[in-house]
Formats: sequence, C-alpha cells, structure tokens
Amino acid sequence: FGDTYWETWLERTEVVRADLAAFINADREEIGFTTNTSHGMNLVAQFLKDEGPILTMRDEFPSTTFPWLNQKTTIKFVEPTNHGYSIDEIKKALTPEIKILVSSYVQYCTGFRQNLEELGDFCKENNLIFVVNATQALGIFPVDVKKCNIDFLMFSGLKWATAGYGIGGLYVDKKWLDKDNFPFAGW
Repeated sequence: FGDTYWETWLERTEVVRADLAAFINADREEIGFTTNTSHGMNLVAQFLKDEGPILTMRDEFPSTTFPWLNQKTTIKFVEPTNHGYSIDEIKKALTPEIKILVSSYVQYCTGFRQNLEELGDFCKENNLIFVVNATQALGIFPVDVKKCNIDFLMFSGLKWATAGYGIGGLYVDKKWLDKDNFPFAGW
C-alpha cells in the first residue's frame, strides 16, 4: 500500500513510545526504537566512546560487551562470587579511571538479578554513567529508570517484552540528548 498507511504507522509508533515511556518511568522523548539489544548497545558505545573506561560483569552476554570492545574501550571485569555480583565486589573493582558501569539487569547465563536501585545509587555517588541491558528482565521485573539513576537502557523485544525478533527499545536520559556531538542522525 506504499505510503497509504504512513500517518497510521506514525500514530501507532507514538502510542507505543508513550506506553514504553510510562512502563519504565521515562519521558516520551527519551525513548527510541532499535532492532535489538546489540543495536542499542552499539549506539550507546559509539556515543560514549570518549567518556572513559568501563566496568562490567565477567559473564555478560556478548551484546553487552562486544560493542565496547569494538570501540577499543578499556574494559575492567568484575568477577562473580556465588554466581552473582554483590555491590561490595563492584565497589572493590572500581578504580578512579572508570567512568561507565555497564550491567545486565538479569544475567543471561546465571539468572542473577542486579538490584538496579542500589547500583544506580552507587553510580550516582561515584559519578558513573549507568548503562543497563534489560533484555532478560523487561516485562517480568519492574524498571524505573529515574528511581535507578539509569542513563541508558536497551532491550530486545524477543524475551519478556513478547514483541518478537527485530524490535528493541532504547532509553536515553534527556540530559544526554542535549550533547552537541551526537554521533548519529537521521530523519
């Protein structure tokens, strides 16, 4: 039907954007759509490539770490204890040069669930940019991006969001939307 349904598609997209924003306590303009977690994480890694080294968990899903490795970002890994990551272990791993904390809400391999509010407070106290892969959690566990001080959050629709393959969501805190060096653009 060509562009016959263009206006309908735009309206439906904005309804979904508003619904997703409400679901994670974000503003509508902080929500974008991607094809999957890898796409979202690559956008964020590209955007933050000059911000500094990252700290992340040893058993992250490749979609969480490969984009940073591809950007030649220095990565320090937190080692798991008892199949999880206590805030104390993360604190011990933090060094002054680390500027970004990247974590899955739920680890794909072990099912370990991060306490996002505690981790977000830790990031705020230590002036860290907080990036969250929520693929294994969004739709089954609550996410409040404001309460948890999350700067960037991405997810694929194929898990608990039950949207299937080829669709993902990206949250970008509006404080990052004002940057003058946004590395990508389109209409």
